[in-house]
Amino acid sequence: ATGYPVKIRVTYKRMRKYYSTGKSLSLEEWGKLPETKSMKLIVTRSDIQNTFERIKKVIIELEHGIGFTFDALNLRLGKANIGTINDAFRAKIEDMINAGSVGNAEIYKNSLTRMEHFGSELIAFESITVDWLKRYENTQQYYRELYVKNENLKGGKSTLNCSLFANLN
Repeated sequence: ATGYPVKIRVTYKRMRKYYSTGKSLSLEEWGKLPETKSMKLIVTRSDIQNTFERIKKVIIELEHGIGFTFDALNLRLGKANIGTINDAFRAKIEDMINAGSVGNAEIYKNSLTRMEHFGSELIAFESITVDWLKRYENTQQYYRELYVKNENLKGGKSTLNCSLFANLN
């Protein structure tokens, strides 16, 4: 349709993002939209309202869940340029570095490296299940225990009973 694109504006912490409804209307059509009897405009109005309600629902879910961010909204609406968990982590790391949060970015880098060693270079969002997370957690716990044992052996803090060791000789 000719005219102006109709978009949904979302404002959060003084930042605005616009989400397309996929519809365009002339100023005249926009003015008629609330009380139109034209089937074409009724369908357009319904499509715009449905897009608004879908965005609103996702925002409410995010607020009650992980918390709202534009990245999370884009991801949930399928508008993110992020295809894998790895991509999401890299984007977050870049954002943190740009914001001056280098320490937090390092934590994310380390987490990404551990996930890639456990999973792969391309971890799909759909592959992250409760079972996957439990296996990942168990693997990380195992590596932490190995690290502690190794550090204890390096530092001479062997947990072997010295008297038992002496009796073996």
